[in-house]
Amino acid sequence: MSDTVIDAPEKRCTGPCGRMLPTTTEFFHRHKKEKDGLRTQCKKCVGVADKTYREAHREYQHARHKAYREANREYHYARNKAYRKANPVRRPVGDKAYYEAHRERILARKKAYRKANRERKQAYQKAYYEANRERAYVYRHTRRARKKSVRGIHTSAQIQEQLQRQKRRCYYCSTKFQCVKGKYIYHVDHTFPLSRVAGTDIPANDISYLVLACPHCNNSKGDKFPWEFAEGGRLL
Repeated sequence: MSDTVIDAPEKRCTGPCGRMLPTTTEFFHRHKKEKDGLRTQCKKCVGVADKTYREAHREYQHARHKAYREANREYHYARNKAYRKANPVRRPVGDKAYYEAHRERILARKKAYRKANRERKQAYQKAYYEANRERAYVYRHTRRARKKSVRGIHTSAQIQEQLQRQKRRCYYCSTKFQCVKGKYIYHVDHTFPLSRVAGTDIPANDISYLVLACPHCNNSKGDKFPWEFAEGGRLL
């Protein structure tokens, strides 16, 4: 069976390429105001023009998007909350599948962002703490109470040994810990969350249940068990 070739009328692109191309949506975007219903520039020229514009107006675009997010924060929050409620399974599964397929790119992007916005992030955390001082105090007090009711002990020497075993890298994302004035910045993470094992016989405060994680991963993990956290655990 031979392939059928469909002849379509052609028109010249008015963009930089100036090519004669078939008058179809394969080469031209739709445009209702044009006689043939298609734009006068081909998709390739439109893409190049859009990219050039974005590069030349990056700060303006960023400021506009930021202003829009600030003005519509409550609307987007409510919409996202409604979506999560209506799709309790679909979204986590989709997010995990996307993460696994693009893990290296996502980690590289997060690392580059943290490095480029280190001072900004520190300023944000400081401002948040100042604005939520009482909330932070309640959180620390509750955590101390939970920690006292969980079995297991560990020492600072064991934490240093753990740092050596992990080769000064995050247990979850393998990113090397930031070193400031000779001290490595990391969080001691309870792989079995205190809030979920308090009052049980699980020695979650023992060194065998502890790992060292970068602040980002520890905060992202929250009260999840390792098998519930997308990052998992890959070093030990």
